[in-house]
Amino acid sequence: MEIILFYAPVEDWSARILIKAINSLREKGTDTVYLLLQTDGGSNAAGFAIHNFIKASGIKVVAVNMGFVCSMGTVVFCAAQERISMPHARLHLHPNVWTFGNEKLGVSQIQEKVNILEKDQDLITETISSATGKSVEEVNRCILGVTRVPVNVNQRE
Repeated sequence: MEIILFYAPVEDWSARILIKAINSLREKGTDTVYLLLQTDGGSNAAGFAIHNFIKASGIKVVAVNMGFVCSMGTVVFCAAQERISMPHARLHLHPNVWTFGNEKLGVSQIQEKVNILEKDQDLITETISSATGKSVEEVNRCILGVTRVPVNVNQRE
């Protein structure tokens, strides 16, 4: 058993570091990794890269919510075969967003961004639904802030 602390945003650089750390432990023959998470979330692409790597790695990952696991951090949390939330820990879900900054966009580019947002939102919802056993509709209500889902302190796949 090994422990990895992931107290970082979910971004390309942190995804590379985390994936490399898990892969290194897998190559060493480690059978179980405890992934201690504290993250405000971040990039959808980076979050799904971590999620998919954990699912495909063949190593048992136990994710531990140490306080706040937000946004794409929830998708990373859901990749683990076993999930634990510390007392008073929180999972924060919200509708998918896109930061435009100083980009100049035409109608077709805006529509493309909307399509990406909608597809990513569906993928996030399906991922959380699959990991928690909650319906897609129930997860969507949580993401939109319409309802709350009680978090099981210990959840195993």
